[in-house]
Amino acid sequence: MAQYLNAKHAGPGTTGPYNYTSVSSLIALNQAWPASTPTVDRKVEEAPYKPSASGAAGFAGIETKPVIFLVKASGLTPMPLWLGPAGSTNQTNPTPNTWTTCVLLDPANTGGSDVAPVPATPAQIAQKVSMPTYGCTTYLYAPLATIYSFKMDATDAAAWNSLQGNGGTASAGDYGVLGGMHVNSKEIIDWTWQTFWWQPGQDTPNSFPGVSRA
Repeated sequence: MAQYLNAKHAGPGTTGPYNYTSVSSLIALNQAWPASTPTVDRKVEEAPYKPSASGAAGFAGIETKPVIFLVKASGLTPMPLWLGPAGSTNQTNPTPNTWTTCVLLDPANTGGSDVAPVPATPAQIAQKVSMPTYGCTTYLYAPLATIYSFKMDATDAAAWNSLQGNGGTASAGDYGVLGGMHVNSKEIIDWTWQTFWWQPGQDTPNSFPGVSRA
């Protein structure tokens, strides 16, 4: 699988070959398709797949893609919270920027990982950091430690800013928090895709409507 991901692959147009782990190469690949090409026909080279000797589906590959949200070092930064399609302004394609409930994460709060979010007060909502595209209308409040996080150094912040289009601007000392995880696997000839979103509380899903989408 590593060999497949690191290889350069053929594709449409004259800008190839393409590297599937390069953002710029994937953009070039997408732009190389003629505008009239149906989405279903915009295919990439398949990853290797070999059935096991017994004839059952052989495990060919797995990859993970963490979903990171930015939390500023000061103030209360909102992070979208998955509450099912009903908690989104777009129930057909409920991407995080359409979720209407957010958790205000507070780096100054010394509470531990066992502290679940509570409804935010008007004073807390007034302290929220403005994030470019979030559609929050309802807010909860929690210490930063309620979710896995890491502190960014200058290199991390620069990398974030070079890749993010609408996730906020990072500075050294800010935090990245693990809001979800995409898991892709090739256990059969087709890829499968699972998405797991962070849920607060000790008893997942803690009365929330679900943590995964297949």
